[in-house]
Amino acid sequence: MLGSAFVRGIQSVGVGASVKHFAANSNEDFRFVGDSVVDERALREIYLRAFERIVREARPETVMCAYNRVNGVYASQNAPLLTGVLREEWGFDGLVMTDWGATVDRVAGILAGCDLEMPGQVAHNRRELLEAAATDPRVADALARSAERVLDLVAKHPESRPDEAVFELADHEALSERIAREGAVLMANDGALPLAANAEGLVVVGELFEHMRFQGAGSSLITPPYVISPRQAFDRRGVAYRYAAGYSAFDGTTTPQLRSEALAAASDGSTVLFFGGLTDFEESEGFDRTHLRLGDAQLELLEAILDVGARVVLVLFAGAVVELPMAERLSAVLNMNLPGMRGGEATAALLFGESNPSGKLAESWVRSVEDSSAFADYDRGARAEYYESVYVGYRFHDAAGTGLAYPFGHGLSYT
Repeated sequence: MLGSAFVRGIQSVGVGASVKHFAANSNEDFRFVGDSVVDERALREIYLRAFERIVREARPETVMCAYNRVNGVYASQNAPLLTGVLREEWGFDGLVMTDWGATVDRVAGILAGCDLEMPGQVAHNRRELLEAAATDPRVADALARSAERVLDLVAKHPESRPDEAVFELADHEALSERIAREGAVLMANDGALPLAANAEGLVVVGELFEHMRFQGAGSSLITPPYVISPRQAFDRRGVAYRYAAGYSAFDGTTTPQLRSEALAAASDGSTVLFFGGLTDFEESEGFDRTHLRLGDAQLELLEAILDVGARVVLVLFAGAVVELPMAERLSAVLNMNLPGMRGGEATAALLFGESNPSGKLAESWVRSVEDSSAFADYDRGARAEYYESVYVGYRFHDAAGTGLAYPFGHGLSYT
């Protein structure tokens, strides 16, 4: 539903959307060569469902195919997907393109319904395509159809832009902060939050406090005009606190000195705000996580602070589930996700009760990785067999009776 609304919004202002990655692109380690082996029911109910809704409701101008194979056939040349499902069943009439460098056999791709190779200009692919078109009428016809789709897309978007097109930075900044505030999830709270603006004995631990992780890593990286960290937001409010970095926000490592400073600070405070999460070395495009834990240095430091008897509020910055084995000992958990350039302002507003947390979890948080649906047979090799079928997420946990840390849809508020 979000994807459909997002595409409609983009295309309402004259920008063509590209919906990716079609389909069953579920891992990173072998995403260029992997084979996603998935049964028909799971493919339809889980992995194609979002694409189907978007195509039928929002009519995106382009769809981008995945790198991986789907049941043995590369997505960029998978006729049952690109023509059978996408065009004939769902009525897609736009352009299909590859991801960057995802072409394996360009002739097979054209025949399957893949119109545009990106980034293009690959001499041997062009040569093979022209040679095949000269001798095989099927290829010539498919090439003509693809060329027409490319030209249709070009015609929809002339180079000139309307004079009235204006980028309102202030409006976008405000929207960014609003999304961060409303998307954060208060996962647990024993009354420690919200904090009083004049709270005494407040201790902050964790370098993510001043070097917040506000976005993911990989090809999505952008450089915003500025970033407001939680520390800057605290200082703007005149909040009194004692701060210890505890660990490096860059790679999650620590030193004996950083650790001892954090423990000393925590032992003197009435409330400790521990700013933790995942670094770019722990989650990113291009590789898969090997576990669901916080980094060892953060985990050990957090446990040690709890051992000194401190009242601890955990503020999380991460793009995915993490195990929280110490959850029962924490006074509160505020999950900021990856909150964008004004995430620090949103964090402070939520901690001090200027905004009421209202976000809900979009996935179930397991207590440990062993409780996840794919743990027993997850294969980290190039062949990914979807043995769990449709039993993913809450479907699996409902069927298996799994005890969860926080279920899908969970989210508290101050009211």
